[in-house]
Amino acid sequence: MVGRLPYKDLPGYDIQGMISSTKAVLNRSDFEVFVGGHADIGTRADIEHYQAYLEALYSAVRDGMLADNIKGVYQSLVDDSYFNFRADLDTAY
Repeated sequence: MVGRLPYKDLPGYDIQGMISSTKAVLNRSDFEVFVGGHADIGTRADIEHYQAYLEALYSAVRDGMLADNIKGVYQSLVDDSYFNFRADLDTAY
C-alpha cells in the first residue's frame, strides 16, 4: 500500500477486494502510522493516495471496457495480435 503499486498485470489480485480492504483501513478511527505487511510504513495520507490510485485505475479500465471501440481494439490486440504474449512488451508494464 505504501510506496508501491500492485505488481504489473495483477496476478492473483482482486482489484475490488483491494479497494474494499483499503476503504476498511481508512474507515477505522484516526491513525498516525500505517504498518503494512509488504510495504513501507506510511501515514493516512499515503493510504488515501493509494486508494485514489486504485479507484482511478479501476474507473479508467472500466470506462474503457464499456466503450465499444476501446473494447474492440483491446479484444483484437489480445485475440488476433497475441499482444499479451509479446516478449518485446514485457518492459512496458
